[in-house]
Parts: sequence; structure tokens; C-alpha cells
Amino acid sequence: MTVRDGARLSLALLTGEPPSRVVEEFEFIRMLQTKDVFPIDGLIARVDLHDDHILEDVLTKLFELHSDHERIQSGRTLIQGFSTPTYYGPYFSVSIDSSRRTGAIQLPIFSTEYLDLAGAAEIEELYSMRPRTLEGLERIKELETRSVSSDSGSSVAAGRGMRVLRTITQTEILIISQRLFDQGDE
Repeated sequence: MTVRDGARLSLALLTGEPPSRVVEEFEFIRMLQTKDVFPIDGLIARVDLHDDHILEDVLTKLFELHSDHERIQSGRTLIQGFSTPTYYGPYFSVSIDSSRRTGAIQLPIFSTEYLDLAGAAEIEELYSMRPRTLEGLERIKELETRSVSSDSGSSVAAGRGMRVLRTITQTEILIISQRLFDQGDE
């Protein structure tokens, strides 16, 4: 199993969908993007995440950071550019809001929300097209109901039920990484 496989499996489980719908929901959630760029000296270096990265990319990078054998052995992780003992953590968490179909990463001094930016761009493009077609209006309706924007606060996407939030913490990512990727001790 690769670190990307671990990130993908975690995202799939965080969707909370039943087996019949988990692949479709995973494909949607993994492609969420953020408008906020990580700080230059944050948990992940800017060179490791391009500005239009997807949620799968950042979770993969977090698994990669925590699967480093030397870092695991020393019991330390890099947070905000400083070597910090992991037992003070968790320092970050990754959340999936199944009802809004959004994601979020929270750090002590920074948080960012992952949204359906591609869908929002497509909606904007469809609204600007003239003349509007029935197919275009149907696509707008489909896109507008599949997720919510950050402006919606605690609203839920159409047909998604009550608000459900699932989270994986730094400590959990470290434990998963040790079990799946660390070949040094076994």
C-alpha cells in the first residue's frame, strides 16, 4: 500500500457512505479544492502543494510526512517549521462534512475549507452563456444542489440530511502510517 492509497482509503471512509455509494462520493470529495493557500512556513511546504491542489493531494502529503521512518522513530513531526514532540498533539485534523460535501483542515493557527471549486467555476461559466439552453439550466440546477459554498454556514446540500462531520487527527494519521508504511520494525 502506498501513502496515496492510505490517503484515499481514509477519504473514502470519512465520507461515511454505504458501499454502494462510497466510490462515487469518494471521487467527488477527493477533488475538492481550497481558495486559501497554505502559509509558506506551514505544516506542508508551498513547493509540495501547488495552488490548485485537491484534498487528496494534501492528505497524501500528510501521510507521507508521517510515514518518514526517521521522524517516527524520533517521535517528532514538523509543525510550523519546528521539530515538535507528537505527544503534545494532535496539531491538525482533516474533516469531511458529508452533509455539506466539503472538507476542512484545521491547524492551531490556520484552517482552510475545501469546496467544489470546479463546480462553482462551471456554474459561473454556464450563467454567462447566451442564449441559455434547457440542458444548461438543468446542469446549473444539478451543480447547485450537489454541494454548498462556504457562504452557506451550517446549511446542508440538497437531499443530504442532517449535518454529519467526520474527522481524522494527526495522531490517527501517525498510527495508520506506522502500521501501514513503516517497514523498519517488522
